[in-house]
Amino acid sequence: MPTNVVRPNWDFVEWRVGLRDIDTNEIIYVGEVFNDTAMPILNSMLLLAQWRANVTFNLQGGHVDANFDNVVRQVREGDTINNNGGSPTPIRPGYTFAGWLDSDGEPALPNFTTLPLTDGHTTFYANWDPITTYFEFIKSSEVIYDGYDPEPLPDAIFRLYRLVEEGDGNEIPDEWEQVGLDVTSSDIPVYGLVRFEGISFTGVYRLVEIEAPRGYQTPEGYWLVQWYQVDPMDHSTWTLEFTAREYNPEFISLPIQGSDPTQFRFYVGNIPVDEVEFHFRKTDPSLHTIIAPTGAWDMTYRILLGGAIFELYRYYGDDPASDMLVYAGNIGENPGQWQRIGEPVTSSDNPASPAMVFNLTVCGIYHLVEVAAPTGFMTPRGQWRIWVDEDEEGGFAILRLGCTMLPAILWNQYDTFYISNVPDFELPLSGGLGQMHYHIAGITIILAATVAGFVIYKKKQRD
Repeated sequence: MPTNVVRPNWDFVEWRVGLRDIDTNEIIYVGEVFNDTAMPILNSMLLLAQWRANVTFNLQGGHVDANFDNVVRQVREGDTINNNGGSPTPIRPGYTFAGWLDSDGEPALPNFTTLPLTDGHTTFYANWDPITTYFEFIKSSEVIYDGYDPEPLPDAIFRLYRLVEEGDGNEIPDEWEQVGLDVTSSDIPVYGLVRFEGISFTGVYRLVEIEAPRGYQTPEGYWLVQWYQVDPMDHSTWTLEFTAREYNPEFISLPIQGSDPTQFRFYVGNIPVDEVEFHFRKTDPSLHTIIAPTGAWDMTYRILLGGAIFELYRYYGDDPASDMLVYAGNIGENPGQWQRIGEPVTSSDNPASPAMVFNLTVCGIYHLVEVAAPTGFMTPRGQWRIWVDEDEEGGFAILRLGCTMLPAILWNQYDTFYISNVPDFELPLSGGLGQMHYHIAGITIILAATVAGFVIYKKKQRD
């Protein structure tokens, strides 16, 4: 008997003796295997070719009992998968098994393993739903762990990207897409966590700090964030692998108090900048109100003043006394203490013009001096001491020195400071002669006082 018979998408197994219904011509019986060497041929015989197909279960990265190879069931035509081992239930770290798909990517029929096989060689593909988690950390001013949690920093803006397609390392670059929205850090303990939702255990992510807190450098690189599996046979034991690229601040992971000792919280540090820009404008002394809840001042109705000239001086040496002011004399005599920084700046009354700016180093102590006031306003006799302090409004600490009438420096919600002026004292106008009456009266009083004093002096001499 021939054994090299061929049928598309099937494998030949053997010949068997069969019976056919005379009326319906349907096969009603499949008997024993025909052996042409041991079984005599009596009259006419119906021999039926038996076929078998491979049903392959492509695990799509999963595994069954530590075996990552595809599972193959050999099923005869008309038999069921369940009668030949059934469908496996694979597992895959970071995913939930979601059933099987056919070659068209459609879900297999719910009872496909109990249906007679009629299509020959068939492949089913495992369908996986990624398990998502979250990634969170605290933005801190430092990462040196000395028995305490680092202080959180506000106003750092982070963005997360997911690796969509890996390049070849040469001409084809990696392709990344943003995950969710940008997240801003807070200085509120615990509640100030920077948190990204929907992170896949199997994904590769890039964390970018697109804006650093005031007084700190924005990192030039990025952090590579990914999860890895410690035990390839147990997808429940996962740890976060956090890789810092070159030029980035350090990070640390500290155990979360009162929780599982394997749970850690990540802290991402920042490198202080060398200089911070101090923006300010000159305004009239109009009324102003506080904007809730920021605590900043509403400067909407303030009138800008032009022509004020400011100089900035930095103190070198030990901390200056609280009442030490900058004078032209001690600057020239002792240049090792107060030194002027940069060139003087002049205010503008044009709202479209940029604010005045001085660059302050993080560790420096400065005095802001108004050396010339706008026309019609008094030049302040005091000075403002300024230094960088993240605990203060706008990131600067300001102390008024030398004059109780020195205007306060107010901060608005746009990180700009406003300095007002006191108007010059003027005599009121009177009639067509304007202020002349008051000038003549003043001169008369001075002359009368002088004459009276001279008369009293002469009288004392005669006596």
